[in-house]
Amino acid sequence: MANPYACILPTNAAYLPGALAFLNSFLEFGLQRYCDLVIPYHGWDVSIFAGADCTIVPYPVEAPGHKLQIVLGRNRAAAEFAETYQAVAMFDADMFLLSELRLFFEIAAAGMIVGSNNDTHQDQSAYRYADGWPICPTYSYKMVCNVPFFVSRRHAAAIYTTASEILTAEVEKNVGDLASFNLAISLHPDAFDQMLVIPSSQFTGIHHTNFKPQTFHVFDALAKQPPLPTRERINPEHFVITADYLPVHSVHGRYWTRGYVENLLKKMAWYFGDHLGMQDRNAAGWMSRATSIANRTQKIFLEYLLGGPVPFDAIRSYVHPNHLEYIEERSHDLKVNFPSNYSTGG
Repeated sequence: MANPYACILPTNAAYLPGALAFLNSFLEFGLQRYCDLVIPYHGWDVSIFAGADCTIVPYPVEAPGHKLQIVLGRNRAAAEFAETYQAVAMFDADMFLLSELRLFFEIAAAGMIVGSNNDTHQDQSAYRYADGWPICPTYSYKMVCNVPFFVSRRHAAAIYTTASEILTAEVEKNVGDLASFNLAISLHPDAFDQMLVIPSSQFTGIHHTNFKPQTFHVFDALAKQPPLPTRERINPEHFVITADYLPVHSVHGRYWTRGYVENLLKKMAWYFGDHLGMQDRNAAGWMSRATSIANRTQKIFLEYLLGGPVPFDAIRSYVHPNHLEYIEERSHDLKVNFPSNYSTGG
């Protein structure tokens, strides 16, 4: 391959709105200059993205037989393509980018790993094979999310092959995708020791760190600021920092579905009120901030979904009518152009 790095984006038909937003953000920040896009896929035709100005490498995944077939296909792709590229990065199809990411690829290419904090520690000895033997009798103090995960060819094949072996083994209790992945890292101490863990608020917002008081996302941080001392591509309207002044590199969430967004705000209402015990007035103020963050995040998502170089019409036939209706509704509310030829009305 001409490019030294690859993003791996496993996608089924249900996640195509997220995949399109990711692709358009990938193009906006110019990752195609040094990065290919590998797409493990099932249930849709990758040729709908043929017009994208980047190298897309389709990787078909067989029809699901195992409940985690798409995960196993993703792991297989990572192990295989790590032999082709200097470094690969795994993403989910409900993510979009807010920065170039080149530095993280360069760190991985040097033999290191960059992962996103899962905001937990875990006694991994509770996971056992069917014969009672621990899969990995360790306590992990560096638990990471599956995505984004930047890894060199030095470590990728070992981690992803081991994760699949754990997923398909006979075990005492279910070992899911996240647990198998972290167990695999712990089973390779060299990889564990060379893994740099980045705060979740900068990559995924897991456990809603992008809404919480210490780490909430801040928009318009570049308003009326002088030029930045960087050669990376920056979109001032999509530049986001955390409350503790860290740049946000990506966002994770199904912002094209009504249920996801409404449930997100319900959880934050519980968090501010019942969990933190805020007085009603304070809780209301934080809920107002959380709603604003959700709206601004969703607006950026919709701008990538509806206004990027690869048009929304490429995926329209795959999108559920309920999601189409919600996308049109929210694009109207947030003043994002929803072209008339895409309209779901009538």
